[in-house]
Amino acid sequence: MKKTTLILAIMFLSIGMYATNDIEVSLCDNKLSKNTVINREALSRCNELTLNTKDWKIKSFSLGYLGEGNYIESTLSENTISEKTANSLKKYAPSKIYIEQIIIVNRTGEEKRLESISLKISD
Repeated sequence: MKKTTLILAIMFLSIGMYATNDIEVSLCDNKLSKNTVINREALSRCNELTLNTKDWKIKSFSLGYLGEGNYIESTLSENTISEKTANSLKKYAPSKIYIEQIIIVNRTGEEKRLESISLKISD
């Protein structure tokens, strides 16, 4: 009986973990992967991360980049890049940005953390 209960518990947890593996993050309708390249002009017009599912939403994330030799990081709530962060991106014009610590939440309040993403920025 204990083995059956343990197996069922493991299967239940595995299904929950598998369900979030297919969640994809997009920036301006551009699906993001580990080495996505985005045009600087397109980035300046975009301020929102989205998911490919309605069952989860972005609770918070951090956005980091190098500016004048220093690593600048902003922690943002929900799915929007703040105006202050967008202006800083324009000012420093980094060649790469890092979207990290992506926390998503479902309707029941369960939280998951997605993989970090680095974006190369082209001119």
